[in-house]
Amino acid sequence: MKRVRFHPEARAEVRAAAEFYRTVSRGLAAGFVSEVRSAVDRVSRLPSSGAHLATGGVRRVVLGRFPFNLIYRDTDELMYVVAVMHQRRRPGYWRDRL
Repeated sequence: MKRVRFHPEARAEVRAAAEFYRTVSRGLAAGFVSEVRSAVDRVSRLPSSGAHLATGGVRRVVLGRFPFNLIYRDTDELMYVVAVMHQRRRPGYWRDRL
């Protein structure tokens, strides 16, 4: 299992989405955080499980219950989570984080 590091803005995206879902339901917020953790766990064990994006070495995993993608880069040392991106907002905005 590889070590995982989040870009600070990716971590903020998780917090903001969880806070939004908390306004709807505490259970929904917990489900979102659990889904992100599950995706992170999966890519840390199976780095090539995500779909390749056009940008070199960057992959994407779709969260199952929520309209978000986990965008990450696999390096020799760690899994770097670049963004937790809503699927319907500004695609590609995270590219400057690479």
